[in-house]
Amino acid sequence: MLDYCNTMNIKDGIIFHGRDKTKRLSHSQIWKDFQYLTGKAKLKLDKGHEHAMRRLFAKEYLQSNSSNDVKSLQDILGHEDISTTYLYLQKTFAEQKQGMENMKENYKIKKPA
Repeated sequence: MLDYCNTMNIKDGIIFHGRDKTKRLSHSQIWKDFQYLTGKAKLKLDKGHEHAMRRLFAKEYLQSNSSNDVKSLQDILGHEDISTTYLYLQKTFAEQKQGMENMKENYKIKKPA
């Protein structure tokens, strides 16, 4: 996103706009665009929505931010209630399983030789 903003020389304001550069894209247009791109990527269409992008952003933000600042993320996403922000951070079973596997490897006790 930063690369896109730098390339397009966007320093503030609306990032994705319609023909009228003073107005942001409508939710329906964003949804249509996501559906189109999801189909082009040969992914399941039910995965093609803007909330998937918001969820990915939230996870990436917290992973790159060592302080795990959920309050900051809440402000960035514009959520009034922090419980809404936590919904974006729920992990899948596969992610939970991988986390436990990583823990197991990190704390593996080595037997003396």
